[in-house]
Amino acid sequence: MFVPSDSSIGFFGILKLEMPPYAVVDENVRLAKVALRPGAGNMVSGILRKLLLLKENNSLPLPKLEGDDHAQARALATIYSHPVWMVRRWRKYFGLEEAMKLLIWNNSDPSYSLRANIRKGFTRLDLVERLKILKAPHD
Repeated sequence: MFVPSDSSIGFFGILKLEMPPYAVVDENVRLAKVALRPGAGNMVSGILRKLLLLKENNSLPLPKLEGDDHAQARALATIYSHPVWMVRRWRKYFGLEEAMKLLIWNNSDPSYSLRANIRKGFTRLDLVERLKILKAPHD
C-alpha cells in the first residue's frame, strides 16, 4: 500500500501521540491538499480512517518475527522504530532476547539527574528546597 508522507505524520499522531482523531484527519487532509494535490486529501482521509478503525478494533497488524535474520531484523526495526542496521548489529552482539530488551529500553522515557554545584555554594539541601518550591518530584 502506498502511503504519502503526509499520512505518516497522521499515523504518528494517532498511534503515538493519541491526538483526537478528527483533528489528525482534518489537519493531514489539509496538508495533503496543499503539499500534493487537491485529490490527495481523499486518499489521506481514507487511509487515516482505516487506521482509526483498525486501532478501535485492536486489530493493527504487526510484522511477524519469521524468516531469515534480515527479515526478522526488518520486523523488529519496524516494531521498535529503529534502523535495520542497528537491530542487526545488536542481535549479532547481544542475541535476540537482549537486543529486544535494549530496543524496548531505548524507546522508554529518559530519567533525569541533577547535581548541586557546591563550588558555587549551592548545596544538596538548597537543591531539594528549590525542587520543593517548584513542586518538582524528586528523591
